[in-house]
Amino acid sequence: MGRLTQMREIIFASKDNMWSNYLFKSLNGIYPNMFRVYEQKELQFLNLSKISHIFFFHWSEIVPPEIYENCECAVIHTAKLPQGRGGSPLQNQIIDGVLQSRVNLLKMAKEIDAGPIYCSSPITLQGSLFDIWFSIATISKKLITDCIEKSLKPIEQLSSIEKVYRRRKDNILPLDNKNTHAIYNFIQMLDAEGYPDANINVGNYSLFFSRAKMLNEDEIICDVKIKRKDL
Repeated sequence: MGRLTQMREIIFASKDNMWSNYLFKSLNGIYPNMFRVYEQKELQFLNLSKISHIFFFHWSEIVPPEIYENCECAVIHTAKLPQGRGGSPLQNQIIDGVLQSRVNLLKMAKEIDAGPIYCSSPITLQGSLFDIWFSIATISKKLITDCIEKSLKPIEQLSSIEKVYRRRKDNILPLDNKNTHAIYNFIQMLDAEGYPDANINVGNYSLFFSRAKMLNEDEIICDVKIKRKDL
């Protein structure tokens, strides 16, 4: 690690969840000068002159330009860029049946997910969303440490007019879909901490689905939680 990075602080910005906590603990064990912020409002209190990098992981808020224009800011984004820019990239890819993607460490820029790429690594999108997020965290540790240790210079993305937009907040399981695998994908893409389970309403009850597995092309097995609507 360069002397400048050793002397200056490193900031890890992320939500409070299991995979973010795992990643921060892993990185903080390597970089004791790494500190964490959880919310957008905390960014305004940072002394940017004392910071070498800010790494954003599982972060959905728009960062003010005065932050990324005056400090080296990098964000983790999982998609095949440049086509996979935009919000909810995991859900969009899973619902489209994408099995192989990439975890990217990008330099933050005005246009969302359009900044140059420091480094990248392949990832499979199979398994629950919970499992996928832990895989992303493990890969992100390597990308972030490479960025710091090797003083990586980001490389511009190819231009693209395609963009993935944030999915609608609709978590009702589409049982009218004739494709059983699409139903499995819908349950899979929401199966993690902090995401509302795929669900359906039956009379006075709501049924919530998780831990789905494909038995064959026509059958799915999963956990179901049943809750009365008036509770």
